[in-house]
Amino acid sequence: MCPADDQSDGQNLALLPAVPSREPPSAADQRRETIAQLVQERLLNSGVVLSPQPAAEILALGEAAIEPLVAVMVDCRLRDPKGPAAGWASVHAAQLLGQLGDARSVEPLLDVLATTNQLSPLRVTVERALAPMGARLIAPVLARLPTAVDGYRLQLWSLLANAKVRDHRIFVHLLDALAEYPEQGAMYLAEYGDPAALPELSRALDAYQISLTDDGDHALFELREAIQELGGTLTAGQQTKYEHALLACRIKVTAEMELQRRRSVSPDSSCPCGSGRRYRHCCLQ
Repeated sequence: MCPADDQSDGQNLALLPAVPSREPPSAADQRRETIAQLVQERLLNSGVVLSPQPAAEILALGEAAIEPLVAVMVDCRLRDPKGPAAGWASVHAAQLLGQLGDARSVEPLLDVLATTNQLSPLRVTVERALAPMGARLIAPVLARLPTAVDGYRLQLWSLLANAKVRDHRIFVHLLDALAEYPEQGAMYLAEYGDPAALPELSRALDAYQISLTDDGDHALFELREAIQELGGTLTAGQQTKYEHALLACRIKVTAEMELQRRRSVSPDSSCPCGSGRRYRHCCLQ
């Protein structure tokens, strides 16, 4: 597993170090080595954008391309933006693994997901590659959740929610997400799409306390949205709570817009309040 992406020293090391062998390689080994060299060469020469021709050539190899693509994707030297191909070879490898959709690539993709910066091109590409894996994600993701933390745990929940698979184990984990992170948990349950979540969503909305802080009440709005998306309705008390939070949000936004407008007014201009006095002698005080 690689260290954080920005911690690599960027040294351009030999990409395919020779492995001593006392016996001549078999025909199968020679073919694997030839394919690995071809895949690596095509990816290293592709630059920022993977051209259709090398992509089609690699995809035509089918399952024989999986192992060399994984090798390129997980190689810390090739992931380094200061290394060969500025890190794009690994990005292209992840993209092609997603297109091939082989179950053997799920574990390596999840490993990379855990060790890349959130906004890096490789992270975004890995997320896209994993998204259509569906049922092939369930067992590997469930195995990782007990030890996953922070943003990685949220990402794993999101993968389960969007796997398009009905599984009681997924449902239980998404309820855990709701208990720990009401805003994100509500979104995941809405994406999962099981109306059986409605009682828990309703209880979470009843328990929610309007914060009226600078961060707003996003969790309340997501809870309401999830309930409605799953075919539920708000109680009178929940609707009142929602309207109070919405009013507070509108007041806050209006106040911020007014403050921004006033900041753009010259102190010697007429005051925006309409008093006819100069701004410096009126509301600016």
